[in-house]
Amino acid sequence: MIIRPSLPDSSCGGEGQRTENNCNFLTCYLSQAFKSATMSSYWCAGKGDVIDNWCRCDLSAFSKDGLPNCSPLRKPVLRLAPHLEPSSTMVALEWLDVEPLIGYKISDYIIQHKRVEDPSEAEIYTGR
Repeated sequence: MIIRPSLPDSSCGGEGQRTENNCNFLTCYLSQAFKSATMSSYWCAGKGDVIDNWCRCDLSAFSKDGLPNCSPLRKPVLRLAPHLEPSSTMVALEWLDVEPLIGYKISDYIIQHKRVEDPSEAEIYTGR
């Protein structure tokens, strides 16, 4: 993991406070560096920086195919929907995203199952 030094934000005070109390400035600086390293380790697998709600991957965080792998997507969970009772013609599934607050973009999918007797009469559902 790489800790990139940067000046603390406005919560550490302005220029005047730096000269008055260097100990507080250093404490604040180290606190923010530790916070940045912890967030990078937790959200970006230690291979990038957390910026707003996404990971900026380091150059070393790319796989052989050129795709970033510093923040792999977790697999969603499909389960029976508790608010809809299944019947002989319908089963309702719930798409449960285990999405943390940072580092993921989830797309919604519509899954439809329809029994077709004749394959030539099959309809293609595009979700539009």
